[in-house]
Amino acid sequence: MKNFTYSDELCHYGVLGMKWGIRRYQRRDGSLTKKGKEHFKQMRNISKSMKDDSYTISSKSGITFQRIGDKNETDTGRTYVSYKKGDNIKYIDMSGEGGIQGRYKISLKQISDLKIASGRAAVEAFLDTWENTKYEDMVNHIFSPDIVKGKETAYSKKKRVEAFDALVKASVDEKTLNMAYKQFSKGLMNGGEVTEKYFKNLSDKGYNAVIDENDKGWVENPLIVLDRSKTMKTKNVSELTQREKDEAIKWLYKHSRNS
Repeated sequence: MKNFTYSDELCHYGVLGMKWGIRRYQRRDGSLTKKGKEHFKQMRNISKSMKDDSYTISSKSGITFQRIGDKNETDTGRTYVSYKKGDNIKYIDMSGEGGIQGRYKISLKQISDLKIASGRAAVEAFLDTWENTKYEDMVNHIFSPDIVKGKETAYSKKKRVEAFDALVKASVDEKTLNMAYKQFSKGLMNGGEVTEKYFKNLSDKGYNAVIDENDKGWVENPLIVLDRSKTMKTKNVSELTQREKDEAIKWLYKHSRNS
């Protein structure tokens, strides 16, 4: 088992023998202690100094968005999309049996402006969520339970709590606060109350999309669209062909050699 590090990413659970406790900052009901209020104020000040990378894609841009999914999808709910050529090709490459995506290429037309949260705006919505969420709920969201035969072991729960406590304590500069946000973002795929609260915070701030931190780095501009019914309309659905996948592989090979 790897130890918890702060180098490039958060690694598994735990700092063995760690005695520091989050309870100094936050009570079980989610309310903050005096130390907690001071700590969150510090994180708020850090977030205010961060660069706001939010941007808007106009509905008049003529951009066609893509997602790889199921044949019978409807234009409702949240959805994951891409629009950069290289991003689209990478998702095609990962499609089909054995891949992480579906087998159909869905082309989507934009019907309203996309206001995309990134950088400071996304982190501030995260802090709003964190500050108003019960301790256990936040632990479970960021470090999901390791369930074995229908229940979690006391040891794995202890490691999750220790990892979360270390995460909070470390969030004292821009780098570590960003790390905390990215770790939080990994849990968004699982849904749940904390996820819904976060997306509502984004919506209340006027955003209808956010950068998907899970895929950022692997692709350039992956997006989570908060409400497809208000922003996207399906133009075309086609089953991906072997030729399209072969062409995607060739394109990726060519550009990896040139990079």
